[in-house]
Amino acid sequence: MQRETVYGRTPVLIALAANLGIFGVKLVSAIWTGSAVLFSETLHSLADSTNSVFLLVGLRLALKPPDRKHPFGYGKETFFWSFVAAMFMLGVISVSSIWRGERQIMENAPVANIDIALTGLGISVILEAIAVSFAMRGLTRCAESQLHVCTNNPFKAFTRIQDPTLKLIFVEDFTALFGAIIALGAIFIVHETGTHAIDGYASILIGVILGVLAIYLAKQNREKLIGAAADEGTEELIVGTARSVQGIKDVLSVKTMFMGSNRIIVHIMVELDPDIRLEKLDDIMHTIEQAVKMRVPAVQECFIEPVADMDASWDEY
Repeated sequence: MQRETVYGRTPVLIALAANLGIFGVKLVSAIWTGSAVLFSETLHSLADSTNSVFLLVGLRLALKPPDRKHPFGYGKETFFWSFVAAMFMLGVISVSSIWRGERQIMENAPVANIDIALTGLGISVILEAIAVSFAMRGLTRCAESQLHVCTNNPFKAFTRIQDPTLKLIFVEDFTALFGAIIALGAIFIVHETGTHAIDGYASILIGVILGVLAIYLAKQNREKLIGAAADEGTEELIVGTARSVQGIKDVLSVKTMFMGSNRIIVHIMVELDPDIRLEKLDDIMHTIEQAVKMRVPAVQECFIEPVADMDASWDEY
């Protein structure tokens, strides 16, 4: 079960430390300036920090060993707590950012100490960029180790891996960087034009982005919670591996389900060659299991159901 936290825990801890520091910078700047977009960005960093705590809780609980009530372990705790984090982002942070931006536009309140706002957001952009670089490294390392996908493209790695923790951290950090850049641009426009309503519109934009992001993450984790299968590429690799074992005529079906961030259970129905002797059956099943686990390291449980050669059985009648 230790596999659950190999790639997830370190990026979460780095993200938590970075988000707390960024939260402090934005909070001080928001108080001094009264900026709506800085208020939204402060809430954004608070949400990211809170979500990191949720993820750490999920990773910790996922380490619990299997028991009678949970024979396949507690790996899905990561999906549940990632779902909770997404709901927190949608229900609290997104709504608050939109509300604060609307209020800023209605009241047309000026942004004070704009130079402080620009400095605080500039520091935030740098810190967010550092956090994104660590998240990108986590994605590419995970893809290379678990899927044998060697790439420096974090977006390609993002589409291939199934770890909700790494995905959430990357999306949060990338969105936080994007939001900080939007806020910095908005404050700069306010500084140059004196149009303070831009501050409110930027806050609403960030709130909408956070809401869309939260819905996307909630949908992704919901799929895993209700028993989503592995992607087609992974299932095809499992089928090809099982079919290549000597004594196997065909693979009739393969069913997969995620039981944790990097933990898949597999059921394979294989058709045996007609000349296979019964005493060799256990060795063949063992060979299939070991081969599948070697080719797809995320597979932790592999159940193989052998059936006789269907054509030979039909010929008997």
